[in-house]
Amino acid sequence: MAIEKMEQSGEFDVSILRTGIPKHYSILGWESLSMPTPVIMEWKNFDPTISNVKWRSASEVFSSDRELLLELHTSNPREYQFDRSPSTMFEHWIDWQWQQNNAIVHICHEVEAGYVVISKPDNVNDVYVSEWRAPNIDVERKLLKLAAEEIRRRQHQQTNVVRFHGLPQYMSVDELKRWGDAVQIQRNERTMIRNIRLPTETIEKIKTAYIEGSAAFWPADFF
Repeated sequence: MAIEKMEQSGEFDVSILRTGIPKHYSILGWESLSMPTPVIMEWKNFDPTISNVKWRSASEVFSSDRELLLELHTSNPREYQFDRSPSTMFEHWIDWQWQQNNAIVHICHEVEAGYVVISKPDNVNDVYVSEWRAPNIDVERKLLKLAAEEIRRRQHQQTNVVRFHGLPQYMSVDELKRWGDAVQIQRNERTMIRNIRLPTETIEKIKTAYIEGSAAFWPADFF
């Protein structure tokens, strides 16, 4: 019934879902995407002098910087980025998702602004960098490094491992390996896609973008 409604409405191009039972949905036409997530990096170049970076809870950030978050997310988008407009999408759904994971957020307010999100920051086994937006490679590196430093600080120097939800936007895999230390890229097939009305050529481009990591569905994007 849901498939028929999507096809008949004329409002949907594709359907993307995340599930632990892909066989159930594959029968109905969804295909698994083998996405590069998580990306696990052994980080050795920690800087213990970094202490003046402001990290805030999701609720605090949304109470003051909701419009800025939407602007930063919309600017310089990744391929096939999920649309989070209007800003109430950020205020309600994204805020709720981040709060479920006790997420903390750092917003870089410089001329070239961006933000980075750490989910489950005080859980040594599950903490990870769950989302980030940046206008270029320099800002992206800065944000990811700040997140790694904060994870290290909160874990009282008990870990050298940092998990990122996906691949960086501006760095190739080779550049990532040169920038960090040991890098392990795992594959996750829990995300599935189903074509609704797009040409075959277009849907294949979308699938390739997610499989290669140039496109990313952040955890907060899933309904």
